[in-house]
Amino acid sequence: MDGCHAAIPLVTQEKWHETARHGHARGKEPVQFVENIRSYYVWLTEENQIKKNVTDVDSGKSCSSS
Repeated sequence: MDGCHAAIPLVTQEKWHETARHGHARGKEPVQFVENIRSYYVWLTEENQIKKNVTDVDSGKSCSSS
């Protein structure tokens, strides 16, 4: 997690409305959106690695070869 993850939800607090460009903003949705994308990316890369390993085994290649 980075500073943005902690800072973006602050715009939902009333004390930060004056400093936000357009006043009140929804801060939790963008954070959740990015978390969902990151989770999906991890799932895709893991799924791709599993399929690659299955393909390698089916074709007789070793999974540990470089």
